[in-house]
Amino acid sequence: MKISASISLEGVTVADFTSTVQAAFKTTVANLLSGVSASQVIITSYSRRSLAVDFDVYTGSTSGSFASSLSKQLTDGLDDSATFTSSLNANAAAAGATGFQTTGVKLTSPIVVTAPPTISSSSSGMSIGLVIGIIVICCACLFIVVAVLYFTCARSKHHDDGKVTIHKAQWDNADPMSKASQLEMKEDHITQV
Repeated sequence: MKISASISLEGVTVADFTSTVQAAFKTTVANLLSGVSASQVIITSYSRRSLAVDFDVYTGSTSGSFASSLSKQLTDGLDDSATFTSSLNANAAAAGATGFQTTGVKLTSPIVVTAPPTISSSSSGMSIGLVIGIIVICCACLFIVVAVLYFTCARSKHHDDGKVTIHKAQWDNADPMSKASQLEMKEDHITQV
């Protein structure tokens, strides 16, 4: 959950709002809220002569009731302008800021509590249909590869390896001169079937 607020710090300018004062500001805001550290306070912008500061407090929780409780604490703390002003000035001085002295604080817009965005389970990840489609395509590709390998191997077994095969019927019907010439040429390679 996030709590957003905008305040005006009177009597100081943008030039006075140094990084040291910004750290003191975060500490002062965090001290108003139970269970919140300065690292959870994020200054989103600051501007103008009478210093306007926008900031967010990240609660670290998804509980709406916890965020509402912190929102009320922040509102009460900022409504007590004298206490907040005094704490901010003291924290800035303790942090080493020189010349920073705000004379008051004023909430310039209502505090807003925002829930983090939710992610629908149907929009995250791949759909079942897509997964099944990928599996079917992979299986089809695997089948094609296996078929190509099988036919390549089968074809290479029937490839001419230099042997002459003559069926018995052809051998018996061949003229004697043809038999002799075939025996001379391929004597070691003739197989009768």
